[in-house]
Amino acid sequence: QYFPNIAFKRADQNGEGKYGKPYIYIKDIVTFLLNAKTDNFGIINSDILLKSKYEQISFLKRQLDSSVVFGSRMDVNTTNESKGTLYKNWYNFFFFNRATGLMFQDSEFCIGLPWWDIWFIVNVLIEGKKVKKLTSPFAYHCDHPATYSPQTWISLGMTFYKQIFRIINNTNCGSEALENRKK
Repeated sequence: QYFPNIAFKRADQNGEGKYGKPYIYIKDIVTFLLNAKTDNFGIINSDILLKSKYEQISFLKRQLDSSVVFGSRMDVNTTNESKGTLYKNWYNFFFFNRATGLMFQDSEFCIGLPWWDIWFIVNVLIEGKKVKKLTSPFAYHCDHPATYSPQTWISLGMTFYKQIFRIINNTNCGSEALENRKK
């Protein structure tokens, strides 16, 4: 009743057994989105507040035909503030179209844990698609300590490394592959 235009779905699985909390897998989020009756999507950390003007939304929608738009949050003390510290080394929101979403159905990363955001962008770039980083303040977050352990950060960093290494090893670098990639 509070969110009449938003569809909620209980996740069939989560990362609680592996990470100690019910983090949702990116592949499950993307699968849900691909079953929606729209062509443009966004994945945003649940503790992020988006503050936008109509012009920004309009701009974002125009970019999604050819690009993935992503960016970092602004850490603030309260969501009423507009000035804070940019969290520039990690990313917190991603907007993309249906075709791009098809790339993310095979991920072991969870939203709210480290490395999924970098993995997301790297996959887009590897597929030869454009990315655009939104740098104007748009996403706000009340600062709090990380809720994952250093071991989780290291473990998921290794998962990231293994997935990238697998992609590199499966890449055909012959002249025919290079010609196909240019098309």
